[in-house]
Amino acid sequence: MKGYTVYAKNSGMEIKVASKVSEEKPAAGKSATGKEGRIALRFFTFGNGDSQSQSLKFILNPLEAYSIYLSAAEIAKKGGKQTLIHKFQGDEGEITSRLTIEKWEKEGKSGYAYSLKRGEANAVNVPMDMVSFLYVGELMKALSLE
Repeated sequence: MKGYTVYAKNSGMEIKVASKVSEEKPAAGKSATGKEGRIALRFFTFGNGDSQSQSLKFILNPLEAYSIYLSAAEIAKKGGKQTLIHKFQGDEGEITSRLTIEKWEKEGKSGYAYSLKRGEANAVNVPMDMVSFLYVGELMKALSLE
C-alpha cells in the first residue's frame, strides 16, 4: 500500500509505511532489507490568508499502530479519548509529541478526531465521521501486521 490521506476542512492526515532504510546490520525485529516496519503519520494544515500551513510527523512502531486500532474501536463504542506520548531530545531539549484520538462533543455536534500536538505549538486536529475514524483504525491494524 502506498498510503492513504484523510482530509478535513482545514487539515489532513497522511498514513503510510515509513520508508527509512538503514545500512547497518538489521537488529532484532527488523527485516534484512533494513526497513524498520514503522508507520508514518503526517498531520498537516492548509495555509490561508490568516495562518501558515503546518506539518508534523509522528512515527509509530507496529505495536503502537495496533494499539491505535484497539483504541479506535473502544472509543467508537464508549466515547472518550486516549493519548500516545513520544518524548525525544531535540536541539532545544526534550520535546514531547502527543497523538490523541477521541470522540468529541461541542455545541450539540459530535464526531471523532485524530490530533497531534508537539511541544508548545498548536495541535493539528483532523476531525472526521465514525466511518473514517474506524477505517483509519483498521488501516493501522493492517499496517502493523504488514
